[in-house]
Amino acid sequence: MTGDRDTPSLVLGSQLDVSNKAIGVTGIMNLYGKEISINNARLISNAEKGAKSISVNQDVTGIWSQGDEILLLPTGRTAREYEVVSIASLSADGNGNTVINLSSELEYNHMGAADVTVDAALDGASLDMRGEVLHLTRNIQISAETDDNWGGRVFVTQIADETPDVDLIYRGAINFDAVSMTFMGQANTSQAGLTFEYLQSEESGRSTVKNIVIRESEGYNVLISNAARVDITDSIFYYSKSHGVRMTGIINDINFNDNWVIANQDRNI
Repeated sequence: MTGDRDTPSLVLGSQLDVSNKAIGVTGIMNLYGKEISINNARLISNAEKGAKSISVNQDVTGIWSQGDEILLLPTGRTAREYEVVSIASLSADGNGNTVINLSSELEYNHMGAADVTVDAALDGASLDMRGEVLHLTRNIQISAETDDNWGGRVFVTQIADETPDVDLIYRGAINFDAVSMTFMGQANTSQAGLTFEYLQSEESGRSTVKNIVIRESEGYNVLISNAARVDITDSIFYYSKSHGVRMTGIINDINFNDNWVIANQDRNI
C-alpha cells in the first residue's frame, strides 16, 4: 500500500469515507496462506542476553524455516523486554524439542525451564511462566509504506445499494488464515489496520480470522465497532499505538479466543 495522509480517500457508496491506503471489503475476501500448524512454543532453558540460540518445547522443524522471524516475549519485571529475531537454522533434538540458531544476539534475558513453573493441581490447572516464542512470518503479506506514520487499512463494512427502488445490502466478510499485515493503522486516529464496522445486517455470513499476524502498526491493530459475527482466533497482534484491539458500540456474536496482544504503545500526539 502506498500513499500518505494527503492521498485521496476511498469512498464506498456516496458517503462512507474509509480513509486512504485502504482495502474496502463489501463482498467476500478470502486469503489462505501456507498452513502454520504451530505458531508458538515455550523456552525449555534460559535464553540469556547475548545468546545466539534458543531451545523450545515443540518440534517446529518443517514448519518454521530459515529466515523466518520470531518474537520472544518478556519474562522479567520489565514489560517491554520483547524482541524480534530471525532464524538462522533449526534442528530437532530427538525429544520433541527444537534448537533454533539465531541470526543476531538476544538483547534481553528470557526465562525457560524443562517443565511448567507451577503445577497447582487445582482442578487440573497449571501455571506456565516459561518464556513464549511466537512465529511471525506468513507467506501472504499485506504491507504499507510508513511515510508520516500513516499505515494501511483493511476495512470490512456494509453499504446499501443506492439505486432507486432497490432494497439491497452489500455486506462485507473476510476469511483470512495465515496472513501477515505490517505497518497498518493510521497515527493518532481510530483508523485501525483491520476494521469491522457497521456490520449489523443479517444478509451475509461470518468473518473468520485465524492465525494471522498484525504487527508494527502506526495506530490500532484491530477495531470492531457496531459489528456482528466476527471470529478471531489463534492470532498475534504485536506493536500498536493507543489500542491493540478495541471493541466499541453495539457488538454481537464476536468470538475473540486464544490470541496474543503485545506491546501496545502510547500515541505520538
